[in-house]
Amino acid sequence: MGEPEGTLALLRGLVPHVAEEAVVVLDAFALGVLPGAGDVQDRLRGRLVLTPNLAETARLLEREEIPDEDAADAVRDAAARFGAVVCGHGFVSDGERTWRSSTGHTGLGTSGSGDVLAGAIVGLLARGADPAQAAVWAMHLHAAAGDALTARVGKVGFLARELVDELPHQLHALTA
Repeated sequence: MGEPEGTLALLRGLVPHVAEEAVVVLDAFALGVLPGAGDVQDRLRGRLVLTPNLAETARLLEREEIPDEDAADAVRDAAARFGAVVCGHGFVSDGERTWRSSTGHTGLGTSGSGDVLAGAIVGLLARGADPAQAAVWAMHLHAAAGDALTARVGKVGFLARELVDELPHQLHALTA
């Protein structure tokens, strides 16, 4: 997935096979090619969830960089531009509403952590949540899992796979 033309070809090849009512979650390098894929954007508008980090958000908005203090505006701008729910850097936006995480720690910057977040969103979507609800809940669960691991392991040193194991505990705590 590290080659732009191949990634774009994969997206274009998959989109026609995705059911019209299906929500699509894109992460990682797919976010890097999305700005140049108007046909993909058009087909997925209104049923797309994006999970960019701040550098990927900058690429989505075709900017050099986005300062931390501008993250909320950038997430909202990306959501509006792509007709998507965008979950990144502690914010979720559907282009009109924006939610901010009240938890989370820098230890979530570990490799694979974003994959866990995307997987949590997909799992909540599969359970019937709408895209914004799935992204908000997943953002909170992901951050709370990081907080729990930080309390047990320390600010750094936990692995993304440990976040996966912590998610059900956080979901139970949230719904109890």
